[in-house]
Amino acid sequence: MDFLANQEDSEPVVTAAMHLDLVLARLGLSQAAVAMAPSVLLAITPIDLRAIRRLLAVESAERWTIGGAGCYRVPDAGGSFAVVGPAVGAPIAAAVLENLAALGARRV
Repeated sequence: MDFLANQEDSEPVVTAAMHLDLVLARLGLSQAAVAMAPSVLLAITPIDLRAIRRLLAVESAERWTIGGAGCYRVPDAGGSFAVVGPAVGAPIAAAVLENLAALGARRV
């Protein structure tokens, strides 16, 4: 494959999953350790994130960081729901969404 060519049927040079593997390796984490819930509520601002965490009682929940955004599993949801944020601005939100999808999130 010619990496400089723009061909419709060419494979991506870097996928979200490949990028995530590099990030996790740099942080010393495994995908199993940070597996994402299938449903995620993405908070855009820090104020929204604090309010949502308070309402859902995730103040002391397990936390890790992906793309600068904190990820919190909602304790009473049986691992099926998480709160993520903040993701201020479209570029940051898009990067966080790519990482969430690579980790298993299917509804945001």
